[in-house]
Formats: sequence, C-alpha cells, structure tokens
Amino acid sequence: VLPRARLVSIHVLAAEQRPASARATLEVQVAGAEQVFEQALELVPSEDGVIDVGLPFVLDVSAPKGFLVSLRDHAGRLAAFARVSVLAGEPGEGETQRARALSEIERLQASDTAGDLRLREAWTIFRERRDRAREDPTPQRTHPLFTDRIVFEASLCQEFRALVAGQDPYGDPRGDLWRCVPIGKQRVPLRQFVPEHDLGARLPLVIALHGMGADEDFLFAAARGYLPAQAAAQAFVLVAPRTNEFVARPANLELLLDELARSLPIDGERVYVLGHSMGAMAAAAIQRCNPGRVRSFVCIAGAAPVGPAKPVLGLAGEHDSIVPVASLEDHVAKAMGAGYPVRLEVFPEQGHTLVLGDALEHALHFFELLPPPEAR
Repeated sequence: VLPRARLVSIHVLAAEQRPASARATLEVQVAGAEQVFEQALELVPSEDGVIDVGLPFVLDVSAPKGFLVSLRDHAGRLAAFARVSVLAGEPGEGETQRARALSEIERLQASDTAGDLRLREAWTIFRERRDRAREDPTPQRTHPLFTDRIVFEASLCQEFRALVAGQDPYGDPRGDLWRCVPIGKQRVPLRQFVPEHDLGARLPLVIALHGMGADEDFLFAAARGYLPAQAAAQAFVLVAPRTNEFVARPANLELLLDELARSLPIDGERVYVLGHSMGAMAAAAIQRCNPGRVRSFVCIAGAAPVGPAKPVLGLAGEHDSIVPVASLEDHVAKAMGAGYPVRLEVFPEQGHTLVLGDALEHALHFFELLPPPEAR
C-alpha cells in the first residue's frame, strides 16, 4: 500500500528496448481500478540502462494491489522495461538519501589502502557487492530485476561507514547476504541466510546447488522463497553458491566448507547438499567422488551415477522433458542393485522446474530438518 509514492527510475532490460526518443509518456493505472495517471517525461538514459525520471511523478492514491506501469514513446509505441523504482514518502526525501549514499560510497576510490589487515576480506566483499549493484539483468543474471536498488545502495552506505570506522559490517552473519568467498584461486559468488540463534549455537547447514542458466539467487526464490523461510523457521543455515565451480571439481565443496566454517555458526556434523538439474549432477558427483563431511544428498530433476558412501534421495517430475524420469530410474536401479543407499520418488503431473514446489519440502524431511507432518 503506497498512500503517497514517487516514481524514481525505470530500469530498461536491453539497449535496443530503450525509447528511441527522450520524449515519452508514462502511464500508471491503479490495479483493479479505472484510475489512470499520465505524464509526459524527459528521459535521460545512463550507461547502465537506468533511466532517471526527470520530472516528479507523485501519486496521491492508495493502491493495495499495486500499480500497472507502461511507457510509450512519442509515436505511441510501448517500450519494454524491467523494473521501476518507487519511493514512498514525500517527494525529494528518498532521492536526497540516495544521493548522499552514492556520494559517500564513491569516497571508497580514495580508500583502497585504508583499514587494517583484519578488514581486508571485508573490504573485498564490499567492493564485490558494490560492483554487483551496477550489473544489468540478463537471462542468467536476474538479481537486478528483484533487488530494490535504493535499499541495496543504502545498505552499501552503512557497510562503507562501518569499514571506514574500522569495523567489519559482515561480522554478524545473521540475515540474508550476497557475497563471494575464496575457493582456490577463484572467488565464488554465493547467497547465504543465517537465522536468529543463541550465542555459541551451531546450526545445520544446507547447501543448495542451482541448475544451468540459473544463479545463486534461484533456489532462494524458488517455490515462493520456501528454503529461506524454512531456514528461519527451523533454524538452519542456507547457502546457495554458484554451481559451476562444483560440476567438474566436486572437491571444491570441501574448500567451501572450510571457508564457511570460518565465518558461519555451522555444525560440521550436520551438513546436507541438495541440487536441481545441473546442480543435482554436481551433488551426485560430490557424493560419488568426495562426500567428505556431507551427511546426505538430494538430487532433484537431475541424473548422474552415485557411490556407496552417503544416502541419496532422487526426486523427479513425471512430465520432465529435460531430464526424463526414465534416466533417473536407470541410475537409481543400478545403484540399488549394488546395494547403495539410494531411492527415487516421482511426483505426478510435475515438470522439470515446477517439481521444486513439492521437492524442496521432501528434501528437508529427508534431511530431518522438518518435523514429521503429524507433529506440525
């Protein structure tokens, strides 16, 4: 509900979709109502695809169901865009805060050698987060579409101030954080969620590996954010790294666990891995070649040979046309024939991606991180 809002910017997905003219008309309709607001705009696109709205556009109306926004060029043609940024509050208030944050962050250019050695990794994380805020969306990089740019920039400002003061803004791991971690010579992006917990407590760890074409945000958003919601409710740590680093190099998981143990309150005896599609293949490779500290594995909509060391649950959709059920059944039959602790469950009327809605809950039951259904 935005009783008073001001449109701040429009993020255009690709250069070829930007309005050909600087003159355009913005139309905003209150969802579920007939009210339509129109305003002529002078659009000034920047190199990163963000078009700042040059004139104030204040909506003095409550919109419980949100707004429908369209943009037309001077010839009346619709222009595609990926996101609009809206500030609630009085006109000018949010822009002033944002300008102050950006100005302060730019001071980092003169601070690259500042701070003591203890904060070197924190400064590196900050720079990577700052660079991420400047990324354009692509089919493989969707986070700019779902990130509130203004909120993220305000967070960067707070992190910067802490670093300048000699404090580590990432020292308290609780909450949702995107960062990179060193694995060998690479810095691997990941997203982590650490729930509220008692001081000194050690929590189970679930590592979630996404499929091809996705990124570390995918399994955080899948099934309406099911995994982070359950991580908060059931008190386990959730980490979703970029999967590519583990497909051909399953031993990298041990390096990841070493790095996570330095900064997160994880219980090394309760580590679980689940993967979807290509991530399931990576999980199977880890289970087969280097299971190490992982207690059990779940492979969703993905097939690969497994070994005898740790339990594996395979989950598949009946109508999966990308990884047909028959291919999973073949792998599972061979593993069970060799006496390996493997089983397969097939969900009727489900496909390759929609199966996640059911599969993620079954995975957490298999990991014994959810109470039995009768206990809930």
